[in-house]
Amino acid sequence: MIEIRRLSDTEAEALWSEIRPLLLPAFERSRGTYDAKTALLQLLNNMAQAWTVTQDGRIVAAAMTALHGLPQGKAGHVIALGGSGMTDWMSALHTAFEDFARAEGCTRLTLQGRSGWGRYLLGLGWSSVEVVMMKEI
Repeated sequence: MIEIRRLSDTEAEALWSEIRPLLLPAFERSRGTYDAKTALLQLLNNMAQAWTVTQDGRIVAAAMTALHGLPQGKAGHVIALGGSGMTDWMSALHTAFEDFARAEGCTRLTLQGRSGWGRYLLGLGWSSVEVVMMKEI
């Protein structure tokens, strides 16, 4: 059985040693946009939300989201997501993200990540709207 949970800040802190390794690859791919220390501070200061995906009592995935105010309204932003068995739980996690964002007054979800996300998200109604490029100087 799969269970999706948004954690309180105290739960996120208590489970950080379990969810950090799942999120770390996403932080590393962000090239300094996010790191584990900053992520934990954001979670503890209610600037972001932590999520877990549990299967048969074991955490198999974790995610981090944040709410952003935009000129067009609020958006729920997926900061990081990592784990195993994504095809088993991605649809349920997506629904949980959408429900949470709607309840918080958001009108859209956003994600910045590697191009492979399109494989999962295009089938869930997402569209690719821009390209993010980076050059180290």
